Amino acid sequence: GIYLATCYTPKELMRLLIWLFSIYTVINLIVPLIIPSYGIYGGWRGISNYKNSLAATMVMAAMLFLDMHFYGRRYRWCALIGASIAFVILMLSKGRGSLGIFIGLLPLLPFYKIVKQEYKLKMLLGICAIFICGIIVLTASTNLEFIVVNLLGKQMDLTGRAPLWEYLIDKGLERPWFGYGYAGFWTDPTESLGVALRFSWIEGVGEGGGNSHSSYIEAFLQLGWLGLSLTLLSLLMVLIRIVLLLGLTKQIEFFWMLQFLLLVIIISYSDSMGFLDYRNFFWVLYVSTAYSSAIHLNRIFKNCNKIANFQT
Repeated sequence: GIYLATCYTPKELMRLLIWLFSIYTVINLIVPLIIPSYGIYGGWRGISNYKNSLAATMVMAAMLFLDMHFYGRRYRWCALIGASIAFVILMLSKGRGSLGIFIGLLPLLPFYKIVKQEYKLKMLLGICAIFICGIIVLTASTNLEFIVVNLLGKQMDLTGRAPLWEYLIDKGLERPWFGYGYAGFWTDPTESLGVALRFSWIEGVGEGGGNSHSSYIEAFLQLGWLGLSLTLLSLLMVLIRIVLLLGLTKQIEFFWMLQFLLLVIIISYSDSMGFLDYRNFFWVLYVSTAYSSAIHLNRIFKNCNKIANFQT
C-alpha cells in the first residue's frame, strides 16, 4: 500500500484501478460460464475465495465505473457498460449485504456535483442533500426488519453473526487491553476448538483459519482496546484528510477515495475484509489511501505556506 502511494499519484492510481477492475470484472463474468463447478458455489463466486468477497469488490468496481460515467471526460459509455456488468455479477453473487451497501452509496453520487458548485448554490444543494439523507436514514431505521428480512433475505441476527459476536466479545474481554496478538486467537487450539464446537458453520477453525465476520471485533480480539482505538482513530483521521482534500482540490480521485473509505467502514461491520485480514486487497487499498492522502494534504499545506511567505 505504501509502495503504491509513493510511486503513483491519486489520479494515476485511479487509472490503474479502472484497468484492474475492468479485467477483474470480465474474468469473473467469463470463468463461471466456462467452469461452473469452480466459479459458482452458493452463488456467483468467480475467481474469488468466496462470494461475499466478490460482491464487495463488485461494489467498488461499480462505484468507480459510475464515477467515470457521470464525471469522466472520455469512455463514458464504456464505463456505464462496466458498471452494468459489475452490478449483474453483484446480483448473481447473492451478496445481499454488499447489495444493500451499494444501494446506500448511490445517493452519494450527486455529492461530487455539489462540491464543484459555487458557494451559495453549494450551501443550498448541501442542505437538500443532508435533508434527503436524513429521510433515507429515518426510513431505513424504522423499517429495518422489512429491509433485512424481506428485501435482503437475511435473518435479524445477521445469519448467526450476532451470537458469534457476543461469544467473541466475551472472549476478548478476557484479554481486553492488548488482545491475543496478530491471529493469536484463531491459532490457539483451545480457543478455536471452543468456537468450532459452538459455531460449526465457520470454515477453517482449528486450521489457522476462521474469522469474526467483523473487522472491528477482529481488531479487538487480536489487538485489544488499544488496537481497536488506534484503528478507529486512523479511520477518522483518513476521513477528515480526504474530505479536506476533496473540498480544496475538487478532484474526482478524492471523491472516489471517500466512496471507498465509506465502503470499508460499512462493510467492516459485518465482514473481516476491511482490516487485519491476511493478503487482503481492501487492506492494501486502505493503506495506500491513508498514506497518499497524508502526502498530498501535506504538499498542499507546504505550497500554501510558500505562497504566504512569498507574499509577505
